[in-house]
Amino acid sequence: MSAGSSALVRAAHSQGTLHVIQLLEPARLAGLAAPALTSGAVADLCLFDPERWWKVEPGALRSQGKNTPFLGLELKGRVQCTLVAGQVVFEA
Repeated sequence: MSAGSSALVRAAHSQGTLHVIQLLEPARLAGLAAPALTSGAVADLCLFDPERWWKVEPGALRSQGKNTPFLGLELKGRVQCTLVAGQVVFEA
């Protein structure tokens, strides 16, 4: 997600106008099946807490590149956990 679209998502969420179904639209536009949480489905899942504050510091970044204009900023919204194929690959 680009910085611009990320800002739009945050703004829409803060105004209460963003719904989960809107986040599935990119999959449809790309010709992909929308993800589903059903029995037997692959568990690719990201748990996001839109109310959690965190400070951008080099140690908090998972990327090898630690150069970002966001260093030192406190941001609202944080990924808590990511699962790929049912396996936890990230925990905050």
